[in-house]
Amino acid sequence: MADKKAYTQAHVDRMKFWKTHPLEWVIDFFGDNIRLAQKNRGIDTGAASGLSTQQEDALTQWGKLIEAKLLLSSGKTLTPEQEALSGKIGMSIMSGMGTGKDFMACLVTWHFMYCFSFPKILATANTGKQLNEVFWSELAKVRGMARKVDPKDPDSLNELQANFEMQSEIMFAKLANKEERGKRWFCSAVTINTKATAEQQGEALAGRHEDHMLFVIDEASGIPEAVFKPIEKTLTGKLNLVFMIFNPTQNTGFAIRSHNEQRDKWVCLHWDARYSENVTKASIRNLEQYGKDSPDYRIGVLGLPPLADSNALIPYAWIQAAIGREFDNENDPVMSGADVGGGGDKSVFCHRQGGVVLGFKTNNSKDTTVVADWIGECMDEDDAAVVFVDIIGLGKGTYDNLRKLKYNARPADARNTADDEERFVNKRAEQYWKLRDQFEKGLISLPSPEDPRDSADPIVRLVRELGAIKNKTVGKKNQIDDKKQIKKDIGFSPDYADALCYTYWKPDSLFRKMKDKKVGRKVEMKGVYLR
Repeated sequence: MADKKAYTQAHVDRMKFWKTHPLEWVIDFFGDNIRLAQKNRGIDTGAASGLSTQQEDALTQWGKLIEAKLLLSSGKTLTPEQEALSGKIGMSIMSGMGTGKDFMACLVTWHFMYCFSFPKILATANTGKQLNEVFWSELAKVRGMARKVDPKDPDSLNELQANFEMQSEIMFAKLANKEERGKRWFCSAVTINTKATAEQQGEALAGRHEDHMLFVIDEASGIPEAVFKPIEKTLTGKLNLVFMIFNPTQNTGFAIRSHNEQRDKWVCLHWDARYSENVTKASIRNLEQYGKDSPDYRIGVLGLPPLADSNALIPYAWIQAAIGREFDNENDPVMSGADVGGGGDKSVFCHRQGGVVLGFKTNNSKDTTVVADWIGECMDEDDAAVVFVDIIGLGKGTYDNLRKLKYNARPADARNTADDEERFVNKRAEQYWKLRDQFEKGLISLPSPEDPRDSADPIVRLVRELGAIKNKTVGKKNQIDDKKQIKKDIGFSPDYADALCYTYWKPDSLFRKMKDKKVGRKVEMKGVYLR
């Protein structure tokens, strides 16, 4: 093993067996620990491994793929099944939410790391946050779950802890030659630079060569297309594989093609959450309420891409692509918008800096003085340059109070005539098309939801609202569904989407060069004053 300690012949034989039997490796290495961890979550798969049926099947098929590759490289005779497998470049798992695909990816990573000599493993994800806070964190958790070398000693290390060191972006074997550590036997977290050119993105995973090499790609549906192009050219060693997992948030792209026109190159698995022991019935029912053709249910439960909607103003794929997108925004002003609640709806405050949406805040009060004070506090906390306030209904009183408090509040009235009267029915349609442009051009970034299955999560709610907005033409003009229609369609008003839309009411550039001189709550704007 990594520290070159002596092993018995029985262990050497077992190591050889584990290479092509990753499920048995998991059972031997983790014992009851996975099952006990699942039990603490209220889940009992009934399997000795503690894994779901889908996870066990994937590990079994992964082992068969490895075996076929090794037999091919050694020149041995292959069965027809092995012959077909030997030509595939890896495994692609398209899944619903909560099925344990990240945990599965971590088991595959550790199995490869432990069982093969001097491997190079490159792991990446659709965002740096997903890579570091989800996958890499899960990798560390899985490492700690392995059985201890001495079960009677609570301070005893397990095999993975004893033989491998984990750092923030790399884990490596504790080789006897310390100068080689992290250079010959390692797993590296590779963040894709979303601001780089396509050529530069393509170089992220390219140019690596080793007999034992594995690419682990998390949330592959959100990976830039250019990243995938050079991978096949890199898979030249005797055991070079790609392990790819994703929720099908888009209906186009490399990940989706791996299950369609390019499926002959992959071992393709489809994990429907309804058949996963890891997913509760309650979470399925929660998404079922939106309709079985809704993107929420298709992606989150069925593990299928969203249906294309020709009337959608902002395609669902664009919205999903914006989640976690990374930008430099330090020099941009903080723009904010407020949709003031009425008729039982809460008030929503949105703030963004440049293309980065910073988040949302809500208030349930119907008192315009209280709401104005709250918006002012939100502006102070965020150092917002301006807030655009919906002045329809209760918003008018809130706006007036903000002006009295000397905040830089500007009116936003969706009923007004559009600047481009020939193209848009009203200002609301024109503003939402401006927002649409941000998504189409990739100029906007949304925060990642805390829990994609939680309908109360602000970002989950925002995604549903944005996806529900339909566009139609009246004569030659564009018209957007009004709030009442959207509320009828999805069961709630598009308050979060409207608050975001208000942040684009006027160009950021008008506020970029302004200098704020703050005296208590008062903000004196030095520069252009907008009416």
